[in-house]
Amino acid sequence: MKSFAEIRNYTKMVTEESKQDPPSMITMRRTAIRIFPNDLKIALYRNDKLNLDISIPYKSDKFGDKELTYAKLKESIIRSLKKAVSSSKPVDVLFDDGTKTPVQPAIAKSLLDLHSKLNTTNGIKLNQKISTSSKDFKDAVDFTRKEL
Repeated sequence: MKSFAEIRNYTKMVTEESKQDPPSMITMRRTAIRIFPNDLKIALYRNDKLNLDISIPYKSDKFGDKELTYAKLKESIIRSLKKAVSSSKPVDVLFDDGTKTPVQPAIAKSLLDLHSKLNTTNGIKLNQKISTSSKDFKDAVDFTRKEL
């Protein structure tokens, strides 16, 4: 059994430590991601100083208020552009509205260069835009020409 003096010293030590303010910011490092069959991902974050682990569930296919999955994307436009560049021949591109337009290899290369410079979210948005109609495709081509 502890003596009264030991208990009193322990109480003083605890109250002195509790007078310090907690840190205003905690830095954590992601240590792992676990993927589950229902497309749910759980990221594990760790702070070594506090010896603290936190798990945060998320879905990687949500961007803002729109849910974008790779299955919903039309990859045919990008594949067609890559085919035009590799074969150095014009390729007909089919849009979501049912229209077709021939695309020259130089135009395809400029769009692919732009697509490769974008991050994942903006690459998906560009892919959706150029897949919609020939007018939207032309807008993207005009944008790439402004960059030159």
